[in-house]
Amino acid sequence: MERAPPAILFLLLIVDFGIAQNTTSKADEFHVGVILNLGSLVGKVARTSVSLALQDFYAVHPNYSTKLVLHIRDSMASDILAASAVTSENIVQELYKLMTMQTRVFIVHMSSTMTSLLFTKAQEVGMMNKGFVWIITNGVANILESLNPSVIEAMNGVIGVRHHVPKSQELDSFSIK
Repeated sequence: MERAPPAILFLLLIVDFGIAQNTTSKADEFHVGVILNLGSLVGKVARTSVSLALQDFYAVHPNYSTKLVLHIRDSMASDILAASAVTSENIVQELYKLMTMQTRVFIVHMSSTMTSLLFTKAQEVGMMNKGFVWIITNGVANILESLNPSVIEAMNGVIGVRHHVPKSQELDSFSIK
């Protein structure tokens, strides 16, 4: 099974960045920037899954007036290209927007570069304090050792789960199959 590269899926809670914004759009459209490594199996599956999920949602809710409009970009397997779509100012601006909303729970799945930037900026704007919940996916939890200690400090209080499969005879037998 293909292991997901660090920047394959960049579906952030912070979705209306400049690359996806269209100030002349219809009021019922919500533009979402999606950056995927379309050269990988995981990126291709993610693109198909998100598209099918949207189709299924609107099939079940035909009268729903707000429509998501996906703007899919290929990172071309480059963390730098993916990260270049989001600047520090964009992140700070979106964090301030999120602070004004009722949402206080955030799930984070992104590359180590973006994780570092997000949590550093979230700490700077006061979103790492009481009242906010940050949950990291297994993908982010698995890269914690590679993060700068100052980023780890900024992430104080973040919840994450990592897979642990103890070595056993059953695991060895399964691995052989």
